[in-house]
Amino acid sequence: MKILKKSILLVFLLLYMLSCTKESNYEQEDFTPKKVVLHAQIENKNRIAKNFFNEGDSIGIYIVDYVNGSPGILGSLSNSMNIIYTLEGNNAWHAADAEDEIYIDNNMADLYSYYPYDKEIGGTQNKMNLTAYPFRVGTNQNSSDKNDFLWAKYSGLSNNNNELNVIFKHALTKVNINLSFNGMASDITNSSFKIHNLQTSSTINLRTGEVTPTGDINIIKPSEKTANENEVLYEAIIIPQALRAGTPLFSIELNDGTILIYELENKLEFLPQKSYVFNLIVGTISRN
Repeated sequence: MKILKKSILLVFLLLYMLSCTKESNYEQEDFTPKKVVLHAQIENKNRIAKNFFNEGDSIGIYIVDYVNGSPGILGSLSNSMNIIYTLEGNNAWHAADAEDEIYIDNNMADLYSYYPYDKEIGGTQNKMNLTAYPFRVGTNQNSSDKNDFLWAKYSGLSNNNNELNVIFKHALTKVNINLSFNGMASDITNSSFKIHNLQTSSTINLRTGEVTPTGDINIIKPSEKTANENEVLYEAIIIPQALRAGTPLFSIELNDGTILIYELENKLEFLPQKSYVFNLIVGTISRN
């Protein structure tokens, strides 16, 4: 019996020592929060619109912590929600307010970001739903350069992975029109070119970057980039969407009031992150 008591006592002492050792090791672990160092690039395989960020550009950032080792959901409460980061000199991104600089501790997280920055996201009634953020392109794109929308996600941010190279993707579509006139220079001096039958409003899911067209169709006046006596180049950023065959897509009004219409011969789906080129010759466009 004496031997049995000694054995029980030894086991108890051993378990106690192991317990103390584990507790001591845990307390000695030191996860000093590290500042997130951000590098941002724009994926531009198709040269859709904005090719690179300029000094003074601002993006919005969300940090979504992992829960029990699994990625969290964008929209959950977090310490870093729609934080504005601005590109300064030396290609350095910083929070507009030094107190908003993002630090990462011992928990993993995902980073979501978008451009251009909108301070109203999450703060106004129609912009509370991060899976249906309202965004529209301009109908007069000669006077607006804020028509593009960029989206990015970086997975696996951690205390040991705090320097990030974030790749932004174009969420919308670019249309390029090369318009030739076959020597009709006198007819195009003050001509008017328009894009028809497109929805210009959308909702964007900030969790995925997916764009859904919404609202009525509108007319877009595209940006005129280059021009000579017989040719004009137009371009526009549009919402990704599908059009049926026979849809009137382009029109041009000449100086004498003649209106020429281009109709789609086949159905066409404008896809995100894509650029489409139309080479039009006035002599082959059907007359209205």
